[in-house]
Amino acid sequence: MKMTKLHSPLKEALKGSALGALTFVLFFNIFVNVIPAARAQQAPLFSITLLAPTTNPIRRQHAALLGNALQSVGVSARVVYVTFSDLIDRLFPSDVANLGRTFDEGGFDIGFIGWGFTSPVPDIKSQYLGTPEAFPPTGNNYALYNSSEANDLLNRIYTTSDSALQLQLFKQLSTILFRDKPYQPIYMPADVVARRPEIKIFGDPNVFSTMSTPFADLQYFSGITTFTFAEAGDWTSLAPWSNSDSNSFYALFVYGATQGGLQLIDPRTNTFYKNEAEMITASDDLRHWTIKIKPGILFHDGVEVTADDYLFTEMAIMTPAVASVGLSDKLDRFGRLVKFTWLNGSTTLVDNSGGTLTEPTSEFRAIDRYTYEFTINEPIVPYAFLNLTETTIAPLPKHYLEQFPFEQWNQLPFATGLKGAYTVTWDKTKYGGTGTYTAYGPFGTGPYVYKGFDPVKRLAKLEKFQDYWDRERLEKLGYFTVEKYYVATIVEKDAAIAAYKTGEVDALDVNYQLASDQDILIDLGANVFKKPEIGWQEFGINMRHPILGTGVDTPLGKADPTRAAEAARHVRQAISYLMPRELIVTQLLAGAGEPGSTVLAAFGSAYQDPSIKPDPYDPELARAELAAAGYETGVSPITPTPPPSKNLIYGQAVPIEGVFKNPVTGEPYVNYVVRIQESRDGITWIDTPHAPITDSEGKYHAMIVLDWPTTYVRAYFTGYVVPASVSAAWPISAGSYYDELVRTGKVQQVLPPLEGPTQVFTLRTMDDILNELATKDDISALKSSVNSLTAYLSISIIVAIIAIVIAILALMKKGKS
Repeated sequence: MKMTKLHSPLKEALKGSALGALTFVLFFNIFVNVIPAARAQQAPLFSITLLAPTTNPIRRQHAALLGNALQSVGVSARVVYVTFSDLIDRLFPSDVANLGRTFDEGGFDIGFIGWGFTSPVPDIKSQYLGTPEAFPPTGNNYALYNSSEANDLLNRIYTTSDSALQLQLFKQLSTILFRDKPYQPIYMPADVVARRPEIKIFGDPNVFSTMSTPFADLQYFSGITTFTFAEAGDWTSLAPWSNSDSNSFYALFVYGATQGGLQLIDPRTNTFYKNEAEMITASDDLRHWTIKIKPGILFHDGVEVTADDYLFTEMAIMTPAVASVGLSDKLDRFGRLVKFTWLNGSTTLVDNSGGTLTEPTSEFRAIDRYTYEFTINEPIVPYAFLNLTETTIAPLPKHYLEQFPFEQWNQLPFATGLKGAYTVTWDKTKYGGTGTYTAYGPFGTGPYVYKGFDPVKRLAKLEKFQDYWDRERLEKLGYFTVEKYYVATIVEKDAAIAAYKTGEVDALDVNYQLASDQDILIDLGANVFKKPEIGWQEFGINMRHPILGTGVDTPLGKADPTRAAEAARHVRQAISYLMPRELIVTQLLAGAGEPGSTVLAAFGSAYQDPSIKPDPYDPELARAELAAAGYETGVSPITPTPPPSKNLIYGQAVPIEGVFKNPVTGEPYVNYVVRIQESRDGITWIDTPHAPITDSEGKYHAMIVLDWPTTYVRAYFTGYVVPASVSAAWPISAGSYYDELVRTGKVQQVLPPLEGPTQVFTLRTMDDILNELATKDDISALKSSVNSLTAYLSISIIVAIIAIVIAILALMKKGKS
């Protein structure tokens, strides 16, 4: 999810246009069950609102499908289409006071968006870490997910340099994300590329990568001199520091080519190569980094780039007033008190500690005009991917932006790109250049200069930067032939294809989802091919919603507040069962994608636990999950029967037993593994050594000595079935045995995992028993009797000891005679 500028681009308008009306109606009818008359007459279980962008037909279909499926199980689900900027304002509010608000309060319940990566780094920390900085507007965790288990794993993942351990931790994280489901991936797309056959990148007509094309590799184009790119959505900001409005591919398609970067992505290999950086070195412990930039790199206004500009960029993103979505990452990597030492020897402290720190957690220093270094101090642990993040940044023009308070940056014409021409001035005696420049929006060190936006034609205009530092080399290789670059906003796919047909555009945004249009485009003479993408479509759930997130307003949560979070998890699982992922991929996407499970699957199978499979479309299981949350759905929940905990004593083995059956047919689940888990707080869970299997009646049983006087216990239905030959010799404490069977593939998961209800065992200690006895009327007599017995026992012991001594003396005396 990392851009080459270190910020995560929100991939709005992923994949979009409707199929033909008939196809859509047929597909729609496959999934949307007719609401039974009895259900229609009843009050809804609860009411929620689903938000999708008006600019994305495919995503509107996702929302409509889920909304109707929710209606079919008794949930009043309203689907609302809003502009992309409206959607972003609700999901990523700029005012933290608006975080967590429901749709009716001005926020959201469920929102449909998509993500794509512009770097091969599997960096999802700012989307899942449960800290304030990771929440909007300075982070990407718009669901406000906060799990102590996930937080711990995220911190360990991104601070270890052990790649094997990292993959193991990623797999553990995937199981937690799949269980909690704050974000629910719908599918992982494959990109269908369509463009003029004469277009080549690095001399190859079939080179393409969503990580760089065309915003970071346009200088490697050849075969054309004018390039018009049709994008599927609009933008409201071009701020290159990536605020919540510019954090989209639609904005990146425009401003990306204006920005440089120490390193850039090679679209042929999806790996980094040195661009503006001449040298990047790091100490063995990754705490000290030195970066040397190439001399002679110019901003578009003619001012030469120096080490100060890179320091200035880092400082700006660390400043909350700039409202960069990269702030969370910066605080995580460099701490909350960072010192900057400039070329002139002056220093600046960026304090995000509220004055609680006195010693810098990290330090940046300009060594000379073209060299700078940064050092990460204890106790900050170096981030595992510093070589792929902090060494890829693009410089901001310090000589211009330093003239304005950070609070004003996002309103500057430099950031919006929508206010026409404006004049840039600076101190030329200090920075060089002419001292004045006419700009139209953001400017940087990239190969193209932004020349404004035509609101009537909805067309952004850029021109080749004639003083680009690498121009001579590129042109000698036959690259850098595009003189004028245009980005046309055409929301509807059919209109975009028509524009291609007439020659108005030369390439189509992969976000149009062109899989079903390949034959048409080939007939039009387009070069059409597929490329994999690291990205996904998802719907995010407001984790502070009283039903979907906290569960306090569910029937179970009201009846037992200690189980509110459990109830919400059942509701989110129910919603997942109502999203028809498989057929969305096969029907709407014509197979150009994979059904979603967790976001980690987008990076490859090595990052996700192999037991995780995408949830099936199953309204009956959805009803069972809703029933587990306390709702009357006409279906029994899949939950074990909790055993009584009365009169259990701490240190005594506790019976954990229950039954798992099919909620629809009532048939028992036989020979399935149930993992018994325990917790001190009902939040952080650990596996016990016990993993019983269900018998012929679906029952399971385990005797467990609990670790704490007050212990939360739950039965986790793994969905793994055990062959009869294995179950016959199943050990009593089978946790590690089961783990080994899973690892070696000797057991198979045939059903999705489910969590049983949380049981709270309050076990009595001996002190508790004595305190209970203290309330009885005869306690004085009891205590007196105990005291008397104790006294008699003491006297008896003394008498016995005296007798033994006398006997020994007698024997000794007898021996002497």
